[in-house]
Amino acid sequence: MFDSLSIVNEESNLATAAHLWEAMQAGLILPLSENYKIPLLFAQEELASIRDIKVDYKFLHDRVQQAAYSLIPESEKKATHLKIGQLLLNNTTEQERKDNIFALVNQLNFGTDLLTNQSEKDELAELNLIAGQKAKAATAYEAAVNYLNVGI
Repeated sequence: MFDSLSIVNEESNLATAAHLWEAMQAGLILPLSENYKIPLLFAQEELASIRDIKVDYKFLHDRVQQAAYSLIPESEKKATHLKIGQLLLNNTTEQERKDNIFALVNQLNFGTDLLTNQSEKDELAELNLIAGQKAKAATAYEAAVNYLNVGI
């Protein structure tokens, strides 16, 4: 999650950790392990060499998450989701995409009607196919149908 937040934030891991520290101090988010301290202890150059450290957070309450989401103007929500999806797509490896296919595709699917380039539409259809197949394999048939329909 931390790497994804840094990508979406379009800032370094160190800057993102500082922003998250402020949110933790305010009691808006909670770390799910002690690993949240790692980005705060190392310089950016050192962080680049540290791999496979999982840093996860959760909102204090669903209401906090809803309040944060409500700050995005309604007219900008589709574009915001699309941008988040595109940043994740362009800054992750193919394996990371497969591992996080649902989060990626869910972001991109919010902005499907904003896509104008046929190659982007084709890529999204392919990603929805992957998500649909993965959902089907997990016996999440309703989700599989939804992803496959969006892909079509």
